[in-house]
Amino acid sequence: SKKYSVYDTIHLNIIRNKNVVLYTTYHKISNFSEGRIDAKYLNKIIIDHADTIMLFSYDTNDEISIISTDKITDRSKIDSIIKNNRKQKDVLIKITHQTLKDNNLRIGFKLYQLENNTKLKDINKIVDENTIYLEKLNRINEKVEREINSLLNK
Repeated sequence: SKKYSVYDTIHLNIIRNKNVVLYTTYHKISNFSEGRIDAKYLNKIIIDHADTIMLFSYDTNDEISIISTDKITDRSKIDSIIKNNRKQKDVLIKITHQTLKDNNLRIGFKLYQLENNTKLKDINKIVDENTIYLEKLNRINEKVEREINSLLNK
């Protein structure tokens, strides 16, 4: 039995309705690996402090706009930035879906604003490898536990 994910519903709605908006907290989507299937439909990400709005579009191109509202107080200015969709330092950056994949589906404004993020990629790679090793270690630990239990129960 497959575990339910909100991304299953999002995926269905992208296919049916062409456009989907997800309003959530940033920490839930900062690592978007659970939503991997829908990453190719990502069109815009608006990060408003702890809240995030993600726009998915079935007809999307290869560009994802990431908008940070940290330095903006005027609501109408945010609307105009979203509508114009032009790069703007500290406010709007654009990345490709491949860049998102290369960064292990991590979503963050500062992550992609940095010009040279090879060092950051290396750190991300180490963190991801560490996660994989920890998962393997947990599986081995569970197997050892089962074996010990079966020996003790004989």
